[in-house]
Amino acid sequence: MSSRGILIVTKFGYRRGGAEAVAIDLARLLHSHGWRTAIFAMDFPANAPASPDIPLFTAPEVSIDGSAADKARAARRILGGAGVGAAFRRALREFSPDIVHFHNIHSYLSPEVVRIAAMSGTPTVWTLHDYKLICPAYTFLRAGKVCEECLNNPWAVVRHRCMKRSLAASLLARAEA
Repeated sequence: MSSRGILIVTKFGYRRGGAEAVAIDLARLLHSHGWRTAIFAMDFPANAPASPDIPLFTAPEVSIDGSAADKARAARRILGGAGVGAAFRRALREFSPDIVHFHNIHSYLSPEVVRIAAMSGTPTVWTLHDYKLICPAYTFLRAGKVCEECLNNPWAVVRHRCMKRSLAASLLARAEA
């Protein structure tokens, strides 16, 4: 096995959607080509190891849809709180990757993990799978029509309640963007 190591960071450690499938498949592919590979994701009951030889490091689970306390923890998570920053630092320390590859970290984890990796001196790559960073609703669609309002007014997502038609979900989406 090579000493080259890559830490793949994605919000879930199971095939929940396209971004997670890409991240898990990439971890397996790189591992099959001799890379030391690990995955960092949010702790979640459906998580499953990509392979017995690919460690899974996790940050504490956070619920967006739970109680007021859960929502407060989710808001702290945006800034690397709620255990995300500490768990990611532990993964960097224990795995010691040569590179960190991020996938869909802006929900359930935190963009703070990119800053932490950069401060550690570890080179990073970030694959963007959607428009989340410039459209908090991910799609540039509102009511089935193209909407680019957030390009000029990032608070439009809140005014139009683009996330689940919910003020709270739209505020959280705006805060994460």
